[in-house]
Amino acid sequence: MLIYKISITELKKLIILSIIMFTGIIKYISEINKNDNIITLELNEQLFEGQYICINGCCLQVSDVNKNNYSFIISPEIEKTSCFKQICNIELFDCLIDSGDIIENEYNITGNIDTIGLIKNKTETELEIIFDSKYYNLLLGKNRVAIDGVSLVINKLYDYYFTVNIDNYIINNTIIKFYIIGDIINIEFYN
Repeated sequence: MLIYKISITELKKLIILSIIMFTGIIKYISEINKNDNIITLELNEQLFEGQYICINGCCLQVSDVNKNNYSFIISPEIEKTSCFKQICNIELFDCLIDSGDIIENEYNITGNIDTIGLIKNKTETELEIIFDSKYYNLLLGKNRVAIDGVSLVINKLYDYYFTVNIDNYIINNTIIKFYIIGDIINIEFYN
C-alpha cells in the first residue's frame, strides 16, 4: 500500500478542484442560441474546451471553441430539470482558492439545478416564485436560494411558493429585469 503525505493546503486544493462551485454573482448577460441539445453563445472572454461556466444557474462544460463563440452540450438529465431562455445569466468558474486556503462563501452554488419554478408575482423589491411542494423541506429553515444562478435571500416560505428579495443592483445586472409573471426559472436549493 502506498501512503502519500500531503499538506492540508494541498488537500484543500484537491477537494475544491473536485467540486465545481460558483459564487452566485453574475458576470454577464448574454444572448444564447439553443438548437436541440446544443447551446452556443458569444463571449468576450478567453474560454477553453473543458472549462465550466454557469448558464442560468446550470453548470455546463465548454465542448467547442471557435474564436469567441462557445458551444455546450446539454445532457438529457439537464434538459429535464432546467430551462434556458434566449437571454441568460452567465457566470464564469473561478477557482475558490486564495493563497492556499479555500475561500469561505456561504452563498456558493454548484450549478446543479434541482427543479424549475414559475414567477407568480414581481415587484420592485420582491419576487414570488411557485415551486413543486415536494421540495418544501429543502427550503425549510434556509435563508437563501439560487434563481437562474443568482443567490437571493428568502423572505417567506409558503406551501407552494416563496418570496425572495431583489434590489436595483440585482435587477440591473441580471436577467431578473426581464422577468414577467409566468416565466419559468431554474432553482438550486442550498444544502
